[in-house]
Amino acid sequence: MYLRRALLAIATVIASVLAVGLAPTGAMAASWSGRCYDGLANSWKVSLPGKSDLDINAMPCVYISGNQLYASVILDWINDQAPPVGSGHKFDGFIVRANFEVRPNGSSTDTIFTHTDCNITSTINSKWSGIYTCKTPVYTGYSSAFDYSGDGWAQWDVDNDGKGWLTPRQFVGSPLLY
Repeated sequence: MYLRRALLAIATVIASVLAVGLAPTGAMAASWSGRCYDGLANSWKVSLPGKSDLDINAMPCVYISGNQLYASVILDWINDQAPPVGSGHKFDGFIVRANFEVRPNGSSTDTIFTHTDCNITSTINSKWSGIYTCKTPVYTGYSSAFDYSGDGWAQWDVDNDGKGWLTPRQFVGSPLLY
């Protein structure tokens, strides 16, 4: 299990580096920096009837370059046994939401400024392990009067479990960007 967690951590770091590398292009693209939450609170197991279970991890982030900002959720998953057992699709639906949040300095209340919903059903069904980054649009208008963060949620419907869509799993958000 330790090796699996280490591999997930390595995959998450690689995804984070790639996400920054895939930030909007232009003269300032090389200067994107970000803050991410990569704690165990955003890791969970999904039981799949007749198949290997999946270990899933979400890493909400917020990025800045000059006066531009955006948020993302980097989701990675891996089967919990090797080789994986079962065939066919794992989910009838899987959605990840990335929220870009803002709050006035000194406040403890976030307001969702914008969000993006990413339907990753076909992606997560096609592989037993992988990484997917769901990104919000870039916002231009940084102000030092506000703090910025990223968070989100995931919601899924496991194939053949008879439960339908489960309640969204809320993520612990990124640290604040000031």
